[in-house]
Amino acid sequence: MNGWNLIPGYKNIGTKEGVCGGDPTIIGTRLEPIFIASYGPGAIEDFGITQEQYEEAVRWIVQEIKRLCGERDKLIEGLRMCLLNHGCWREEDYVAYIRDLLKEIGVTVE
Repeated sequence: MNGWNLIPGYKNIGTKEGVCGGDPTIIGTRLEPIFIASYGPGAIEDFGITQEQYEEAVRWIVQEIKRLCGERDKLIEGLRMCLLNHGCWREEDYVAYIRDLLKEIGVTVE
């Protein structure tokens, strides 16, 4: 399809070397789903995309958010396992270390 590689499960979103750094894009454009979804429904008229392209962009963003939440959960679980399996530190040191790591990955800690 003219050098475009479809993202599995989508017919309007793909990647192409040299377009948007290889990030997923609405095929035939330089519009990334994150941009379309954050722009809102006005993107349909303002950028000349179809309702179907808009809906796929939003669906892709929702799936990406779910994937990233899963990755975040894996990181947190890995930190928990590190905390439970590391026996040479004092508990206070563990807590400080884990809080610093969680802050580093963008998790709000109290």
